[in-house]
Formats: sequence, structure tokens, C-alpha cells
Amino acid sequence: MADWIGRCPNCRQRIGLPLGGRLRCPHCKVRFSAEMTRPNPEDFGLTQKQVESFDQGSRWHRWIAKKSQSYPKFLRYHQALDAHNHYLLAVREELRRQQRERQERLKIKEREEEERLRKSVSWWRKLDGRSFERETACHYRSRGYQVKETGRTGDQGVDLVLVKGAKRIIVQCKAHRHYISPSIVRDLYGTLMHHGADEAWLISTAGFLGGAKAFAKGKPIRLLTITDILRDG
Repeated sequence: MADWIGRCPNCRQRIGLPLGGRLRCPHCKVRFSAEMTRPNPEDFGLTQKQVESFDQGSRWHRWIAKKSQSYPKFLRYHQALDAHNHYLLAVREELRRQQRERQERLKIKEREEEERLRKSVSWWRKLDGRSFERETACHYRSRGYQVKETGRTGDQGVDLVLVKGAKRIIVQCKAHRHYISPSIVRDLYGTLMHHGADEAWLISTAGFLGGAKAFAKGKPIRLLTITDILRDG
């Protein structure tokens, strides 16, 4: 459905003009922009000189012009000009709206891609130690936990503190290429006792040796890999 009726700048046929983008005449197939559909005085039986006499002549000339048979044509021409200007404003607003929509779709696509990457184990394994802690904190914040990042100094082996309801959990993040040894789990157990937390979680990008799993068994310690936290949400 056309939003405005104008004329093709090439063949001068009357055509419907939709909002936005480049246009194409259904008669001569020529492409053109909305700005090129400006009304032409000749379409109203006027010459450019007559239009100038109406617009720019002296008060006497304009008074004489109003008495002429061409004046109604001039009024129709100016009405068409006004309609064309409104059409151009609507086109520009439509183009701005389309640009906003494209930008929003791009942002959504970027967020979806970022979320897809965050669900990829290989992406997590490429993170350095600090980035791994930061992304783990973001992951649990999005799952409803209150997260405190303890920082790199004086953390006593604790990287994150998670709180959900009455439960308080201390978390240690290990972006290691090798499996976690039992000594690291024993140290974490001592830290758990020191802090008096409900649980301690050790999250590794690699995995855990059998001795580490055996030590954690029966204690309030969870040994988690990237696959575990992504699966558990």
C-alpha cells in the first residue's frame, strides 16, 4: 500500500510511493530516491517563471498574479510541495526507525553469540585465571546468586563468595591445564573451616585426580568442571 502519491522523476507518471529505501517506477522501471519525487511546476501547467512571480515577485506582482487563471494551479502546486515535504519527513523517520531496528537486531545477535560462546567448554578453557573468575561470577549472578569477588590479594584461597537464601558458599577457581591434585582440595577444606561457610566449591577448567575426589567425598566440598556448571546452570 502506498504512503504517498507522487510522480516518477523519469516518466512523470503518477505512482504510489512507499516509505523508506530507494524506489522503482512500475512503468519505466527506473530506480530513484524519495527526494527526486519533488513536484514539478510543469505537472500543474505552470512555468518556473510563473512560480517565481507568485513566490518572489513584488506585492503588486503577487496581487496581479492572484487575479490570474494560473493562481489555482499555483495553490495546487504548493499543496503538492507541502505533501512532498511531509512525505520526506516520514521517509527519514522510517529510515531512522529501520536503522534502530537493525542496530537492535545486531545487539541481540551479538548477545546470542556471546551466550553461545559462554556455553562452549572450549571458550571457557581459553580464559586466563582472572577472566575465568570474572566469567564464573557473571555465570552465578545470572543464576540468582549474590556474588562477592574477593580480589587477587588476601583472599585466603577464596575467589568468590556465593550467597543464596541462608546458604553461603566459598568458591575457588582454577584455570589450570592439568588435573587438580589432592593437596589443593585439602587446602580448600582448611579454608572452609576457617571461614565457617556452608560449602566450598572448587571449579576447574581441567578436572580432578582420583585422590582429590576421594578426599572431597563425604565433605561439604563440590568439585566442579566447566561441563558441570554449564549443565547444572
